[in-house]
Amino acid sequence: MSPTSGPQVLRLPASSPLFDYSPYIRRLDDISSHGEGAHAGWIGVSNANGEELMTYGEDKDGAWIVLKDIASQTFTPFFSTPSPDAYEVTAQIDSDPLTVVPRSGIRLNASTIAPTHQVRLLVACRLGGNGCSASGPTAAFSFHGMDSEVALSPDSQLALNATLDDSSKHIVYQGFAAGTQSGNSIINDAIVAASQGNTLSYTSSGGATAGLHFTGTSIQIQGTTGSTLGTYSVSLDNGPPLIANATRSIFSAQQLMFLASDLKQQEHHVVVSNLEEGKGLALDAFMAWGQGVACFGQGCAAGYTAPAPSSLPPSQTPSPGPPSTNTAAPTSTQAEPVQQSGVPGGRTDGGSNIGAIIGAIFGVLLALVILFVIYRCWRRKRPEKEEVVEINPWDEANMLTKQPNHFVRVDPKEQMPYRFASAPTGLMPCRS
Repeated sequence: MSPTSGPQVLRLPASSPLFDYSPYIRRLDDISSHGEGAHAGWIGVSNANGEELMTYGEDKDGAWIVLKDIASQTFTPFFSTPSPDAYEVTAQIDSDPLTVVPRSGIRLNASTIAPTHQVRLLVACRLGGNGCSASGPTAAFSFHGMDSEVALSPDSQLALNATLDDSSKHIVYQGFAAGTQSGNSIINDAIVAASQGNTLSYTSSGGATAGLHFTGTSIQIQGTTGSTLGTYSVSLDNGPPLIANATRSIFSAQQLMFLASDLKQQEHHVVVSNLEEGKGLALDAFMAWGQGVACFGQGCAAGYTAPAPSSLPPSQTPSPGPPSTNTAAPTSTQAEPVQQSGVPGGRTDGGSNIGAIIGAIFGVLLALVILFVIYRCWRRKRPEKEEVVEINPWDEANMLTKQPNHFVRVDPKEQMPYRFASAPTGLMPCRS
């Protein structure tokens, strides 16, 4: 695959821990215990695409969705309603005024250019009272997720990608374990099997950390969400931490837990911390992008050898369909850590190095020219052989008639040195 350039579409499913839901209700069965106004809360529901969040939006404050700080200028929410008039959806980017979102798939643009933006969606019932919840769950508002355009490298320059499994020695863990925990399990085997490289590193200890050095312009951390998981923080280069909550109604593998993009091309250090004692944090993989260099480990750029260029898929146009999420698989095996060029999710595809091919062609042509010059010089120094004409002996007589006249000398009779005797005159007497 060729390197990618320009902003790329990042699709966040509703189960992503980068979304905050307010108020949040874990299960549909919990509605009765929350009293009046509970129908405004968000309820996790499992479907064919994974988990989506449902609400009736029935109280004076409605129900909110907040997307954590993302380095993007555009956002496209996806949702479904039983009827166009049942719910009103409004959006706010940073401190901009609230704007109405008339339907799913509408692109929202930030009015200012900033390193990161925060998006808030408010969902409220238009029918009043308990009008939206009167018809039951089929009349609920469902949130599927959101698309955003993310620049993986500054100034739209070409970016290379590398992926690191959670079991790599480059990650420094404190208070983490690998695989699954027996007994009081935080992560089940099915989620491990559905994870990158079929491995997970997890903890239930408050204050446990995982640190990693990487070189590049973007970093993405992938993990798991579920009912036994809790709040965590991510700090980049000792900066202000991002705090997010991985608690969801159902378990989902390969979820985006952190993204930092448009960084300087240099070495960075990222630390993930578990903030709740007894609640879990599960890490799956780390993905980095860089301009010419994308690698993991302290000082890795010094001995870096660039792999075959690869990239993310080309930028997509947001479609009205809901984002898809990863679901669990039935088996579990262990895998070695990987560092490879590829696309988000660790999938790779082979590619051709155009520069190497062009260089090889020029090298072959140059070799042919050198060989031709050597051959010409050798031909010039070689002595020429005399041409010998062989004549058929049967044709030698015939060749005499073709000789030029100057080869034949004819002297007058008087000049000849030898003279014949003259014949006698008269009659000779006969001898008897």
